[in-house]
Amino acid sequence: MRLWDTVETTTDTFLVMEYANRGDLFDYIISANEGYLSEDDGRATFGQIIAGVEHCHKCMVAHRDLKPENILLVSKVSNTDVKVSDFGLARISRDYPRRLPRSHSICGSDFYLAPEVIKQEEYGREIDIWAVGIISYVLLSGSLPFFQDRKSVV
Repeated sequence: MRLWDTVETTTDTFLVMEYANRGDLFDYIISANEGYLSEDDGRATFGQIIAGVEHCHKCMVAHRDLKPENILLVSKVSNTDVKVSDFGLARISRDYPRRLPRSHSICGSDFYLAPEVIKQEEYGREIDIWAVGIISYVLLSGSLPFFQDRKSVV
């Protein structure tokens, strides 16, 4: 999401962000024809998501809570113009640029957690790539992976 301005008071800081008026990707997937996106829309949406994550990673930020609910549709014209949002659990390197952001804490959303997080091992930005993989699976299939009897996200 584009940050337009910040407003600071004595007690709070407010962020003026880009307006995304189409809701989140999760709701859009549910409302899609079969509960998943076409291959073309899935590819375009995935490209937008991975570009956003790549930008975060270049800035040494690990999002740590990527999921369709945190991907916002921006335009009423396009179903594939999306932005990554909700950086409440994000982590930036304390020792940037000498050290990448690393963590041991358990955070994120259950269905999108990387194995390192579940095992409480040290992890970094690679957990975002795991979550993007899960999101791409959901985009194209309408269901979550890793269930023996497939459960639809709808």
